[in-house]
Amino acid sequence: MSVTLTVRDFRITASLLSLTLLPGETRNTNITLTSIQGLSGNLTVSSSSFPEGLGLDPASKIINLMTGGIAFLSLAIFSTGSTAPGNYNVNVTATSGTVSHFVFVSITVTDPSVGGTTIAVDKLRLLLPYLTLLTPITAFIGLLVGFARKKEATRQQQENTWSEQACQ
Repeated sequence: MSVTLTVRDFRITASLLSLTLLPGETRNTNITLTSIQGLSGNLTVSSSSFPEGLGLDPASKIINLMTGGIAFLSLAIFSTGSTAPGNYNVNVTATSGTVSHFVFVSITVTDPSVGGTTIAVDKLRLLLPYLTLLTPITAFIGLLVGFARKKEATRQQQENTWSEQACQ
């Protein structure tokens, strides 16, 4: 006699396991829930930070996971102007009945008065189209300057020729 036991389960992952925030900044990590061995139903997803001081949205949400399916949740993690610089851990836990799994996201809140200017990757991505224009623009300006210098040199050469002819 053989008995087959199927354990219905799920997996939880985060797209970003580490984030850096300035006070007052918000960043997102995508939480992915994957059905394993046919688990389906409602999962309660909750998040908390340790130490306290970070905002999390949503702090709690019910997600419906289909058999063999995948569900996504975008978790906004934000600091306020009064969030102390330092290291924080965000614990995201998903529960279905008696089965629970969690993922940690490490957060560093930096002090803006220390060090140089920081540009978040999300904001840098917005600048990239303009930065790629700099090389052609610089080349064009260099071309214009080159033409202007050549024209000035030609003008001076003509003046020198006229001066020499006038002296003869």
